[in-house]
Amino acid sequence: MKKKRKPVGVHPFVKQAARAKWNAEAVTAQIHALTGADRERLLAHGSVLFSVAAACAMYLGWTGDEPDMRIVRASVNALDDLAKRPTITDMDRGALMSGMQASARIIEVTPIEAVIEAALMYDEHSRAWGKK
Repeated sequence: MKKKRKPVGVHPFVKQAARAKWNAEAVTAQIHALTGADRERLLAHGSVLFSVAAACAMYLGWTGDEPDMRIVRASVNALDDLAKRPTITDMDRGALMSGMQASARIIEVTPIEAVIEAALMYDEHSRAWGKK
């Protein structure tokens, strides 16, 4: 069994600010999933949330068979389908909304230090993808 790394200590105020930031991001993405027609922004918010949620699930030692992870996996597929089409459908909104809610639940139960590490890893990799 893989040993979990102990998160680096973070000041409680920083933890609170980071948690508030993630909660705000989740709400913003959900609003766009419900009402927005901004496909690019929805793709961006969804990819960040789903990637960070997946990394958090790995940190928690999840197998991928948990209900919230199955929802996130289905939403990643919906996000991939949306990337191939020019418009957002009601079916897209429903699938992505479910995934964003599941992602928020996963992120909520993960220590904020692990969430921050996952977000930084996503940022690092996304910058590398942009250079290719």
